[in-house]
Amino acid sequence: MRSLNLTLPKDWVEIPKSLYQTYGITDLEELPVISAFKMGITSKRICMVQDYGTNVSDIIDELLDTNINMDKKNINKEISQIINTDVNIKNICIENYRIGGIIPSFINVIKNSVNPQYYIVQIFLKDQGHIICFSFIETKMDENNPVQFILKDNAYNTLINKVIPSIKK
Repeated sequence: MRSLNLTLPKDWVEIPKSLYQTYGITDLEELPVISAFKMGITSKRICMVQDYGTNVSDIIDELLDTNINMDKKNINKEISQIINTDVNIKNICIENYRIGGIIPSFINVIKNSVNPQYYIVQIFLKDQGHIICFSFIETKMDENNPVQFILKDNAYNTLINKVIPSIKK
């Protein structure tokens, strides 16, 4: 399994694999967790990083390789079919985003309608030929502007603009 050499802020804490279950992190052979961390010493926010491997759907490769104008409704439907099969889950956003203005990625926001409702935020990018996904849970979301909502939060902004770019160094 591959590993990441992330540079985390001083107050962020890497979670050892031995504690994954305690934090509700599922590490599957077909979708391994290569890193997980708390976004602050006292924070309840957890970010999980998974390796989707090299053999993923063409749609994911296409989204990461281009910044084409997309029919977001159809792309969301296709992404839902690839990533999610649960009827309670609905894609509300998929946007191409250049991390640090350089690294092609796409941000996928999924609404889980079970009670209590929550959102899954996924940030996909390529690293050394692998599709890597940073994901976290958010309880609130501006469904009309999810990416802007995420970027306004200090912890998520740090993740996107400092932590993720650190793997490319």
